[in-house]
Amino acid sequence: MKVGDLVKTRDGDIDFLVGIIIAIAGEKWKPSILAYEMVYTVLWTGSDGEYWEYQNDVEVINESR
Repeated sequence: MKVGDLVKTRDGDIDFLVGIIIAIAGEKWKPSILAYEMVYTVLWTGSDGEYWEYQNDVEVINESR
């Protein structure tokens, strides 16, 4: 299952399951999980105002590394 499939379903249960997987996997692969969450959130919010808001947050995160 790809991220795009999750966005299409917009199913709360699947979203919750992904959250658990991210939390568990994040213990071992924090950098890649962070990148996954960014992509997931950008796809989820779409091209509305939240998308641009999130882009700014991503830039701040990248600068702080």
